[in-house]
Amino acid sequence: MKRSILMVFILLLLPFSTYSTSVNAESNLVYSGVTDSSSLIVYSEILSDNSLLTVTKNGEISQQTLSQGEFNSIWTFQSNLVMTSARLDNAQQLLAASYESGLLVFSMSSKQIVYQHNISSTPDDIDWDNEGNVWIAYYTGARKAYEYNQLGATGFQTGMVASGFLAFEVLENNQITFSAMDSNTHIYGQDGGFISKLTQSNTYLTYSYQDSTEDLIVGSSEGMLYRYNTTTWTSSSLNLGVSQKISSISKYDDTSYFVGT
Repeated sequence: MKRSILMVFILLLLPFSTYSTSVNAESNLVYSGVTDSSSLIVYSEILSDNSLLTVTKNGEISQQTLSQGEFNSIWTFQSNLVMTSARLDNAQQLLAASYESGLLVFSMSSKQIVYQHNISSTPDDIDWDNEGNVWIAYYTGARKAYEYNQLGATGFQTGMVASGFLAFEVLENNQITFSAMDSNTHIYGQDGGFISKLTQSNTYLTYSYQDSTEDLIVGSSEGMLYRYNTTTWTSSSLNLGVSQKISSISKYDDTSYFVGT
């Protein structure tokens, strides 16, 4: 799938306030011309040593370096599973991955699967909480998230997001967010209890990302970015001026992000 990449400077986002004001940033965007045709990659992460971790749909987990424009493999593990999503923990020691009939946790040091659970349905997404448990989410069908640990399902689950959703995050404070098709971001506690909804958007939401300052950045189907302080839930917004759905958000440096549409 051809994808354009936009570099958006966080300095363009308004200071946090209880008001959400749009700014047209089209003239401040840099189009890099990068095209991502590797639809088989379901997850990638730059590691602390600047190497790259990738997980592909066909079940390959690998670490590689980039030198003179070429990737050089450090190691590769083939799980022989059809992967749907993956997330690395904050310590970059354990990788959680969901696949067509379950979830697994993989050790980055031993290069082995630590534990694995089979599930009757295919999870769409997976994330860690800060207690070392993993949460799997279903965008459609169940339309909620469930907690697992090495023993299996813990019994904790969120309520259903009736509209369905396309973005799911477990925040550093262990709250769980669903940026949903009803244009709202639904917030649940670690115990699964409903906390609140963020209602600033008027179009459906397509992506979410928590940055290193623990702010939550949410992208919409019409090129809007919403930035939330996850302590006070005050917000600011930015209109990218592209009227396209936001498909990815990642850190570029301390003051800017890469945003893909």
